[in-house]
Amino acid sequence: MAHRTAVDNTSDMTARALTRSPDYRGAFLWLLLALAVGGAAGAFASWQPTAALVIAIVAPIAVAVVIRPEWLPALLVVTVFTESLTVGQVTISRIAAPFALAVLVPRLMIERRLPSQGYLPVLLAAGAYSFWALASALWTLDDGTNPGSGTTYSLASLAISGIYLLVVLLLVRTPKDLRRLLYAIVATATVSSAFAIFEYASGGGRAAGYDSDPNYFAAMQVFALPLAILLASHARGPAARAAILCAVAVIGGSVIVSLSRGGIIAMLAVLILLGASPARGVFRTPGRKALVVLVAIVGAGALVSVAYSDLSARSSSLFDSSEGGSGRTNLWRAAITGWEQRPVIGIGFGAFRGQSNKLLRRTPGVDFSAYKLRLGGQYAHSAYLGTLVELGVIGLALFLTLLVLAWRGMRRAAAIASERDDRIMTGASRALSISLAGFALASVFLSTETDRVLWVLLGLGAVLPRVAAGAASESADPPSGVGSVSPLPDPADVEPHVRKRGRND
Repeated sequence: MAHRTAVDNTSDMTARALTRSPDYRGAFLWLLLALAVGGAAGAFASWQPTAALVIAIVAPIAVAVVIRPEWLPALLVVTVFTESLTVGQVTISRIAAPFALAVLVPRLMIERRLPSQGYLPVLLAAGAYSFWALASALWTLDDGTNPGSGTTYSLASLAISGIYLLVVLLLVRTPKDLRRLLYAIVATATVSSAFAIFEYASGGGRAAGYDSDPNYFAAMQVFALPLAILLASHARGPAARAAILCAVAVIGGSVIVSLSRGGIIAMLAVLILLGASPARGVFRTPGRKALVVLVAIVGAGALVSVAYSDLSARSSSLFDSSEGGSGRTNLWRAAITGWEQRPVIGIGFGAFRGQSNKLLRRTPGVDFSAYKLRLGGQYAHSAYLGTLVELGVIGLALFLTLLVLAWRGMRRAAAIASERDDRIMTGASRALSISLAGFALASVFLSTETDRVLWVLLGLGAVLPRVAAGAASESADPPSGVGSVSPLPDPADVEPHVRKRGRND
């Protein structure tokens, strides 16, 4: 009787399913969305073709991110490498940041999830730095005459970078989230590098990829290089490994064709740090370590031979020109002059560029027969001296605290993963710490206080210990598709019984 009742119920369910009218509401909404996107793209096409192309590409991605907010960090990382893309006169990161906030706030309200206590040191330090920068508007020397610079502009840029930090802090929660982020960084850096090399080979001069400045482009590629090496070292199968090794060579070569002296110095430092790191960490085995470092050196060496004449000319200007590295030493002297006026509070966040010409005139030792003042001024070309002159010793102390906290978080995550014999998570943590070191070194020559890469790294430094602590309990999805890579824990790589290991193993 029970069997007959079950059969009858199943038959009734099948009949209802067959006779029920299909629900076309979801498909209708997607159709309306497609028509809206197409109409917007068509309207923009007659006014600005680039804007229409960006809308056509970004709109479907934006809808997908609204449905799956965990993809938001990866999307923002893509915008970091494509700063030269604009809609109208607005860069893509200044469009992505408000969108990210609009996605993030409802997600947090629905989940009612507060940041982990482990994030508080970084949040407090970032909040203190941002508050001090905002407070400097009360005493800033910036007169607001330079478009695209000044205290107001710099505070807006800092707010955007803060959104990038919050997205990483709140949405990178698991090894899978981190894996997705690493994929996005390396993939976007590879595409950008290939475009830069093509640009240089076509006679376009210093390569900048999808960034507007070759120096910042080189710094971003230095940031991505250790992560590409990590993926290549832990790739599954020779085909995937060969493909990512090519990406390593392309990324390293793009730094060369950018002709950025600071970028090349930072890349050499990164390669030295990678060479000195334990093979079982970033590289998995000594053989893979030797192979990856060799590929990076060969790729960079090949492009050095191609760009030797241009590099030689720029390198000689660094040591022989009275400008002193395209005027950097003059700007650094001017920064010291400005700092001496207000050593504790600084001249105001973002105010140096507007005041640089005045400070240069008051700085002894500047040879104006070789160095010419720029209309609108120049940045300090050093994150550390720029912070010192704009925010004083208090601001510099807060800025350095942020860097130290991020580095400590990455080292702590590496120690946690190492104790659990999790080689892949150990490698990810160490690779990111080397990326941070390389970017910090590049910042000696660049004003990166509000650079999105830096604030993504700060966020990763905060979340990595928690991700590493939960890595052993997560079973990663099996890789699929061509060229699959497993840069974070995979069931095949986790031992059934995790043994305790010493710190020096």
